[in-house]
Amino acid sequence: MWVVTLGVACSKSSDEALLLKDAHDRSKNSSVLSLSYGSDVFFTKTQSSENIITPVSKPSFAGHFVAIPAGLAIDRNTGVINLENSLQGQAFKIFYVNEEGKLKDSVRIVISGIDYMDGIYNIRGLNTNFGQIAQPLYNTRQNLPASLANDIDDEEAATIITGGKLRVNKFSGVVDLKSSVENGVLGWRLFNGARNNVTVRYRLADRSARRLNKLNLQLFYYRTQADVPAELLNIMAKRKAIMDRVNSMPVSTQKLTSDPLDNPNGPTEDELDEFGLTVRPPLVIIVGS
Repeated sequence: MWVVTLGVACSKSSDEALLLKDAHDRSKNSSVLSLSYGSDVFFTKTQSSENIITPVSKPSFAGHFVAIPAGLAIDRNTGVINLENSLQGQAFKIFYVNEEGKLKDSVRIVISGIDYMDGIYNIRGLNTNFGQIAQPLYNTRQNLPASLANDIDDEEAATIITGGKLRVNKFSGVVDLKSSVENGVLGWRLFNGARNNVTVRYRLADRSARRLNKLNLQLFYYRTQADVPAELLNIMAKRKAIMDRVNSMPVSTQKLTSDPLDNPNGPTEDELDEFGLTVRPPLVIIVGS
């Protein structure tokens, strides 16, 4: 197990800002209030009382709240979210549904933290000097900013806990996969289908005030990409479809009836089970040797 301290620069996602602007524009042009939480990124704090957030506005008619993917601790009736009990480093889409089951509005929020993308990484023939890496996401954004190492005192920088086999840069969060395999993270005798669950614990130098967080990674090993089971590939495809829906623009007010995977406006409440699956832990599939 590893403890990582990451120094990051906080910046608002332009995509997320567009989502909020769209919601505000629709609110100005309609007598129906838009669903909004007043921000697009939320930071889990040390004090539990600071981890409860409520909608600042919602449509004025009776309805309830539904969120995708799984992992957001949201009250169905009030829309109140408990950040502490929700997954960190993940984006969610929150839907407001009327009593007839019509999807009336939605908003995308992010709970601050780090994540890694599902992926297949071929380490064959690469040297051990960070030949093939898993790059972390910060607040769902790619290309984690360079470490602010000068802003982190040596005494505050967490160190590796003895016994950890995952080779991860403690400031950037980048994982060196080939070195990790050579370090025995998947066992000393590799075989097709070898797997391991690894926990990365980290603190962020952002508005979370260095609160200790953790992220589980699920590692797999296969000799070639052709050996990767179709079941794993299907899970990754399904997860991508879920996150494509989460990252789409807010929906308009209309009854939705088509296939939710093809519907550009998002699912109805009856179709939300298709998107209510979890997208955690990240699946890191390593091939080659």
